[in-house]
Amino acid sequence: MTTRPLTAVAVVQARMGSTRFPGKSLAEVEDWTVLGLLLARLTEARELDEVVVATSGRASDDAIEVAAAIAGFPTVRGPRDDVLTRYTLAAASHPSDLVVRICADNPLTDPLQVDALVQFARDGGYDLAHNNVAECGLPDGVGAEVMTADALRRLDNQAISLPHREHVTLFAYDNPDAFRLGRLDTTDDQVSSPWRLDVDYPEDLEFIRALYRLLPEGRAPFWSTAEIVAVLEEHPDLARLRRQGAAAGVRN
Repeated sequence: MTTRPLTAVAVVQARMGSTRFPGKSLAEVEDWTVLGLLLARLTEARELDEVVVATSGRASDDAIEVAAAIAGFPTVRGPRDDVLTRYTLAAASHPSDLVVRICADNPLTDPLQVDALVQFARDGGYDLAHNNVAECGLPDGVGAEVMTADALRRLDNQAISLPHREHVTLFAYDNPDAFRLGRLDTTDDQVSSPWRLDVDYPEDLEFIRALYRLLPEGRAPFWSTAEIVAVLEEHPDLARLRRQGAAAGVRN
C-alpha cells in the first residue's frame, strides 16, 4: 500500500501597518513589490501545494488582498495582531497536512530551502521544524517554519498571551517538551552566510534594491541563495545600506 505524501500549504503573513516601516509589503523593488517578489519566488517551490496570503481585516490591508489577487493568490483575512488566528483561518479554508509559515518581509525566501524544510519535516515527523534562525547557517530572510496542522490547532487552543498569539509559533518554542521540534542546519558552504535579507526598515529596502540590481538579470527573480551570497561576498559595501550600517553578522 502506497502512503500518500503529506500536503503542504504556505501561508504568507502580510499587512500594511508595520510600526517600523508602514506599507513595506507593497514597497517597490524594481518591477515588483516586496510581497510580489516573494510570491513569484514561491511558485518555484515544488513541495508546496498552494500559497495563501494571510492579512488583517482592516481597510488599510485591502491593498494586500488586491495585490495578491492580481498575482493569482488567494487571501484570508483576520485580526491584525492575533496572527495565530489568521493562520488558523487559512488552514481551515485551505486544508493541508503541513502549514509553512513565511513572512512577507522576507522577499528573498528561497524556494529550494522551503522544499528542503518541508521534506525534513515530513521525514522527521516533527510538529514544528525551522531553518530560519542564525544557528541554521542560512542568511536571515531565506528560511521558513513548517508545522503540522495538528500542531497549529494545538497552538491555537493553548496559546493565550498576546506575544504567543502575535508570533504564531513562539508558544511551541517556549514549551519544547510539549512539541517535537526540529532544526534544519545547512551543510552547504555556498549558502551559509550571516547576511540579513529581511526588510524591517526603509534602509533595508534600499539594500534589497541595490542587491537586486547586482544579481544576474537573466535569472530574475529566481536566484538561488548561493547566487545571492556570492554577490554579497563580492560587494561587502552593501552592508552600509542596512539599518544603522548593519554589517554581515550583525543582528539588529
